[in-house]
Amino acid sequence: MLRLPFSIPASQIQKLTLGMVKLARFSPKPVRIHSAQFILNNVFSEAIEDGDMDFLLGKVLVMQITDANFSLAITAIKKGDSLTIQCLDTQEGDANIRGDLSSFVQLGAKTVDADTLFFQRKLVTEGDTALGLEFKNLTDGFDLEQLPKSLQDGLSWLATQHA
Repeated sequence: MLRLPFSIPASQIQKLTLGMVKLARFSPKPVRIHSAQFILNNVFSEAIEDGDMDFLLGKVLVMQITDANFSLAITAIKKGDSLTIQCLDTQEGDANIRGDLSSFVQLGAKTVDADTLFFQRKLVTEGDTALGLEFKNLTDGFDLEQLPKSLQDGLSWLATQHA
């Protein structure tokens, strides 16, 4: 677990994280899109190779962080023989998953079961619910051990601050 040499109240960490996501909206679109694509393709590289991301082919999934007024639209495209995740500059998708930043952090860190977040309506799927369910199942099956240890620790620490 990540430990800081000083203590910051969780509420301040929550505000700081939210502020950083809000600031990301103002970064140049090409930088934001290419950065997100790079991260997603690396994080989900095993799922891509295993065919677990095929459900995104020809579909657009938009994730909306409501309290940051930030969204990210993703799809999958074929490049030669392989699949790649591509981020799009759109607010419209076949499915939208929306929720606050804390819910997405907890989903990513797997500190709260995805079903719990959806049943408590902290995360809401609109549009193609089958597509949203595929994404939920992907996150459920994702093994955090695939991430670098420092990223695992940072994500877990951040999730505890958002709990």
